[in-house]
Amino acid sequence: MICRLGERHNKRQTALERPAPASSRVARPRAISEVLSIYLNYWARERWGVAFGADRTAREDTVEHVYQDVIFLIEKLHRHFLEVVKAELDRIGVEDINNVQALILFNIGKEELTVGELTNRGYYLGSNVSYNVKKMVENDYLIHKRSTHDRRSIHVRLSDKGLALYARLTEMFERHTSELSTGPANIAELHEAVRALRHLEQFWTRMMALGFRGPVNVSAA
Repeated sequence: MICRLGERHNKRQTALERPAPASSRVARPRAISEVLSIYLNYWARERWGVAFGADRTAREDTVEHVYQDVIFLIEKLHRHFLEVVKAELDRIGVEDINNVQALILFNIGKEELTVGELTNRGYYLGSNVSYNVKKMVENDYLIHKRSTHDRRSIHVRLSDKGLALYARLTEMFERHTSELSTGPANIAELHEAVRALRHLEQFWTRMMALGFRGPVNVSAA
């Protein structure tokens, strides 16, 4: 989800930069964790009207600890954002679609996608995309049809009912961005967080590639 929102501001993905000096490597993740914590508290206030206290006690500022904090915050941010979406659905009286399905619907937008493309577009917290698409079709949020070129491929797009909910979710995002324009973090910090998260994505992609090729044999010189 985070990457999906970041793409709306920056369509081009930057290449990995050369490693920074050791003194600056810690500073970047620390700034990211602080910005992510700010947005976590923003969404907590949006959902429950209260902010969280410190999630963890102050720890030694090492790369290992900051790296773990960023991973923890990424997952927690996504969970809390889903709670914000649920609160919005409750506020507008929508009961026949859940927050994960609403996020899938928003990611479809005004496009027509295959289920495979939809799966690759976002992260839906352990949900079965095909099942959720089926439920949204049953509840008249989506229209689906088989591809004329490949009968195994199913294309989906929003129905009029789905487009109406998409408009309400767009209003929610506009309300958030309006409030965030005056704080709690400025646009430069948000851009920096998106850039660093993309670097993490690239780093984990490399780690997966190494894992598929088997363990790396590292021997003492």
